Amino acid sequence: MNPRGLPCDFFVSHSWSHPFADSVAALQRELILTKESPQRIPACVFWICLFALNQHNLQNELSKDLAQMPFAYGLAKASRGVWMILDQGVEPFRRIWCLYEVQRAFELGQPLRLVLDGGAVGSPGASKASPDPTAEAPLALLVAEELQRLSAFEASASILGDKIKIWHEILNPSVKNAFPIQKFETHFEEGTCAIRGFGPSWFTHFDSRVCQLLATPVFNFCLAEGRAALALRYLGLGAQSSLEELLTCERLLATPLREAWVYNPCCGEALLLHVFSHLGDSERLSFLLKAAANPAERAHDQKQRSALHFAAKAGHCHCVQQLLDAKAAAHCPDKNGETPLQIAAYGGHLPVAELLLERKAKVDSADRDRWTPLICAARAGHEPLVELLLAQKASVQAADMLGSTALRHAQMAGHRLRVLEAASHAADLEEMALIEEEVQEDQARHS
Repeated sequence: MNPRGLPCDFFVSHSWSHPFADSVAALQRELILTKESPQRIPACVFWICLFALNQHNLQNELSKDLAQMPFAYGLAKASRGVWMILDQGVEPFRRIWCLYEVQRAFELGQPLRLVLDGGAVGSPGASKASPDPTAEAPLALLVAEELQRLSAFEASASILGDKIKIWHEILNPSVKNAFPIQKFETHFEEGTCAIRGFGPSWFTHFDSRVCQLLATPVFNFCLAEGRAALALRYLGLGAQSSLEELLTCERLLATPLREAWVYNPCCGEALLLHVFSHLGDSERLSFLLKAAANPAERAHDQKQRSALHFAAKAGHCHCVQQLLDAKAAAHCPDKNGETPLQIAAYGGHLPVAELLLERKAKVDSADRDRWTPLICAARAGHEPLVELLLAQKASVQAADMLGSTALRHAQMAGHRLRVLEAASHAADLEEMALIEEEVQEDQARHS
């Protein structure tokens, strides 16, 4: 129809299960809400994959790298942003393509709106589109419940190859570094991944970011409607807010936010202190610490982690600094014995590791599997971190429960770490010299 292309106003993210006539009606209503004069709807161009892609030759359309697929150009060229259409079942939250489009919109600086059949959540005039001004509240509650369950690992896709590509693209950085795409793709057979430990925890960075982006407009709506308890749920899900909005929420709740327990997909049952540390939000973290929030408090997740664990895992050095200045202990093992230093080492967060070591974190701390920070750094191939830990006298001979040293872990992951090889060789020579000396002493005693 348009072989030379068209200027694109909006990129539309939606589930194909949503009746198309309802999608068109939702887009039309939203155009009215966004215009000063609702009597006339101007011509707009929407990028909708059903029509923008050649459905008779999808293999050719989707065989390229993600960054070169048509949807990537549609996202980049949309001059007025991205609209996600939410049906009553909030199905887009369970489709991996839709979730990936949310992240790409953020990376491209594209504004995101959640479009309901009754208007966009949190948009001006949203309640006017429905005869019942409270109609959005049940859906806002449903969105909160669905965001709590949001998982890239569990999300579906029509084509397995697409899902594998997106999975690799959105892996946590530390895991992605250990599994290049060629190696990652070889581990799948009949849709099942054979990599040991592969699961939801490999996508926490992506899940957290997408959850934050989707939660923000609904938080704004709930706070404007005076629904403080529901607004708090969205704060827990990572919704962005100003300090003024935090104070407004606190007044409506009549309870200090430093004591408010929330649920976050990556932090579990946690305090806002844990959530803001995980998100790297130093301004809101400072707000809580000044209000006497306790940095030693543990989240009610499976590992019972502290705020320092969450900040270290995400590599937020500024938040680590704030927590340490607030008297958080640099050496604070979780329920499994894992320390912030181990987490920083595996994630390749050199400034965080340096700061923790300055504050007396134990260089050879080991978790219940006897993984040390050096083993973590070597397994993920982070040579600068290996050098730092060796300079701090980390043991190259420390082995995990299976007897594998840091060097062995690096070799298993396909990493060539020359500084570790040299240190291990020197340690072996030293050990051999000690053994030879002991043998000589033993022979002298018996002669």
